[in-house]
Amino acid sequence: MFRRTFAIAAGAALVLAGALAVQPAAAIDLGPQGGATAECKAAGFDYGVKLDTGGGPATYVYDDDGPWSPTGLPIALTVTIDGDNSFEWWANPAVAGVLIKAGQGYTILGGGTYGTGTPSSGKGISHITFCYDDGPEGDPEEHLTVTKTVDTSWHRQHHWDLDKSVDMNDVYLYVPGQGAGKPSSATAHWTVTVDYAEPPTDSDFMVWGTITVKNDGDTTVIVDDVMDVITVDMAETAVTVDCGVDLSTTNVTLVPGASLECTYEYEAGSAIDGTNTATAMTTVGDEYESLAMPINWSATPTTEADKTVTVTDVSDLLGEQSKTFTAPTGGSLTYEHTFSWGWYDAYSDPKCGDFAYPNVATLTGDDGYPLAEDTETVNVHVQCEVFQGETAWAANTTAGTLPYNKKGGNWATYVAYTAGTTKTYNVYAGQTMLAGTATIAPAGAGYVTVTVDLAESPVNWDFADSVSNLKIQTYSSAPSGNPSPGLFAYKTTCVMDTCTSGPIPVAKFYGIHLDVGVLVPDPMFP
Repeated sequence: MFRRTFAIAAGAALVLAGALAVQPAAAIDLGPQGGATAECKAAGFDYGVKLDTGGGPATYVYDDDGPWSPTGLPIALTVTIDGDNSFEWWANPAVAGVLIKAGQGYTILGGGTYGTGTPSSGKGISHITFCYDDGPEGDPEEHLTVTKTVDTSWHRQHHWDLDKSVDMNDVYLYVPGQGAGKPSSATAHWTVTVDYAEPPTDSDFMVWGTITVKNDGDTTVIVDDVMDVITVDMAETAVTVDCGVDLSTTNVTLVPGASLECTYEYEAGSAIDGTNTATAMTTVGDEYESLAMPINWSATPTTEADKTVTVTDVSDLLGEQSKTFTAPTGGSLTYEHTFSWGWYDAYSDPKCGDFAYPNVATLTGDDGYPLAEDTETVNVHVQCEVFQGETAWAANTTAGTLPYNKKGGNWATYVAYTAGTTKTYNVYAGQTMLAGTATIAPAGAGYVTVTVDLAESPVNWDFADSVSNLKIQTYSSAPSGNPSPGLFAYKTTCVMDTCTSGPIPVAKFYGIHLDVGVLVPDPMFP
């Protein structure tokens, strides 16, 4: 244990006989001013109490009246200061010596139970320190016990990788019935893979705790500093200590039984293997050291980030899919969707063309923040049906009967009609394809109407999207030559598959022309 000592100058004779102390001739230098015990020890005594005389002439009784330090000692002491820079005192038990601080030096007086004094320097009194060797309960012993706690904490950051794939980025859907190699449906399979990326990152290795300095001796102790050191492989590292006061400018006085609590914190680069020791130093240079406490680390992180992650996949096709993974185990999220030409034909608008379906997979950590994102897009190409137009004529009986031009030329037929009857005729497109029926029915007052009902099976026929797609001409005698439907007298624009003309005069023969067609797969796809 290191101890600072202060020498007392030669010639500082003390007269201790009797109750009256005799003053030396000159002021004595005891070194830097400190606490009462420090001053007394510098003068060769064991401990003491100090009276700050800044209050001026008065009577001071320990420790009820006046600025005494330290307080709480089992002594009786009364001091009366006069206005002429002198004082007298009474003590029980007897003091061993009296130190008068006036100017730059001390005047040292002998002890006893009573005495008077005046500073030899002639300066005003700053303070008076009463020193003791033997207390009322024997020689007071200075002692501090330093104990400490050592706590550790550390953080682990987990890492993950995200990958998303689909087994087909382009899907081609054909109009049904075109045979092998032209499917009308296809199933896409997605896989979202979450891999645990080893190793995790460990950081924030903290060593922290409390330091308790307890005065378990018999006398007041003034703490000058509290230090903390971490030792690893014989190398020492000083640790900053916080005692609630700045010990570089302020001392802490501990009466017997009192404690000073401090905290410390040290950030290490890793889980160091070493010890931690605290030391308290008094103003007189005594050092008290704690046990060298081992630094122990838990195998389990104090805090962890992203130990549990969740992958969420969102798409317009299947809504939201999600799955949770816990380190160190990864895994995958799989799902599928079947695309069908019939779905687009029945529910989509438009019913064909190109459609893009992006699927975004997001990996989020345990705090809800995204860690990674991956996107796969499936492009669906749906074959359109195009309108293939045909010229159709109502035939008298079967296809080709009653042709306009019996010598060849444009294909066209007409029908014969008996007034007052209702007659239904087949309608043929492209000369031989049955496209529906045309019915002539009386409408009264010498008129008839023509109702066309287009066939839906085995081929679904529709009127062409054009004006006057139903044209009718009346004849009183059988026509011949090449007809010009554009010049027919009676025209109707049909929208529905079943369409009725307006009133038409009764005639023996009718030419009934239709602009129709069927939807066929787009030959340019893909």
